[in-house]
Amino acid sequence: MEAEELYVEVGEMTKAHSPDSLWTDGLGPCIAVAVYDPVTKSGYLMHALPHTSLEPKIEEMSKDYGDLSRLRVFVTGNSMSFYNGIRQDKFDLSERSYVEGIMTKYFNKRRTTIQWLPDNHCGELHLDTSTGKFKAGSETMDELLYDECEP
Repeated sequence: MEAEELYVEVGEMTKAHSPDSLWTDGLGPCIAVAVYDPVTKSGYLMHALPHTSLEPKIEEMSKDYGDLSRLRVFVTGNSMSFYNGIRQDKFDLSERSYVEGIMTKYFNKRRTTIQWLPDNHCGELHLDTSTGKFKAGSETMDELLYDECEP
């Protein structure tokens, strides 16, 4: 069976089994949460809009996996950036605190990695369910705009 690369849209959560992989991009202020189960070689990837509740999706994972303590978790996104000329640091820091609290509540802290994006960056996250590897990347908004303008 040939491996598929499944794209996760904004506001969605998708599950995949080995050998398939999951990926999402366009992470600026959005949050991406990837979980991987080494026992079943499967995982979820969620691309959540900022300031939306993550708990319903995590409850869905809990029903599927039961014990969440064995899962490996990777969180990224939430770049602090400018909206309408107003700096959103305070707003985004509260989002980070909320997400960190949810991760602590549901998942094993030693198996959770949180890597927030730097200011004015756009990011992506990949999960390879055959290896359990997470790959996060980012580029500045200036680089992204330049790349999109290239012929």
